[in-house]
Amino acid sequence: MAQFTSAVNNWTPTATADGSALTGSGYHALRAAASTDMARILEIFVQALGTSSAMDNLALRRHTTHASTPTNRVPAPVNPWSVASVFQGFITASTNPTNAALATIQHVLEIGLNANGGEYRWVPSPGGEIFILGNTANNDEVSIAGVTGTPGAVSSHYMIEEL
Repeated sequence: MAQFTSAVNNWTPTATADGSALTGSGYHALRAAASTDMARILEIFVQALGTSSAMDNLALRRHTTHASTPTNRVPAPVNPWSVASVFQGFITASTNPTNAALATIQHVLEIGLNANGGEYRWVPSPGGEIFILGNTANNDEVSIAGVTGTPGAVSSHYMIEEL
């Protein structure tokens, strides 16, 4: 199966309450482009770029309201012989997505890191991957964004395998 990365350098997560709309350029999202698309997340990496040693409180969350016309950041193939990705990475859209409320869907991952160069790398054990399913409510978009406080600038990437 084809593998891709969706990377964004030097963006600032916006703290967004559960059940609220995300702020453009304050999140790093990934979504299925069609109803037949399916992928599993093989790795999530976040590196803090700040200069203070405060704690950044981020989370990977699913969306209950989809992004409308996202500005696509085409995922890059890990193998240059791969066909083009059918998934979209994005940090902004004409209408930004809404995080799921905790009463509906729990956070998929909690991401805590030191704002002064801390790193967070998540690699699942076999069978523990996070799946994204095309056009299935609450399952076809995910994003990394701030939860509380004032997170500093970060760089991040997802590695996915399209199925």
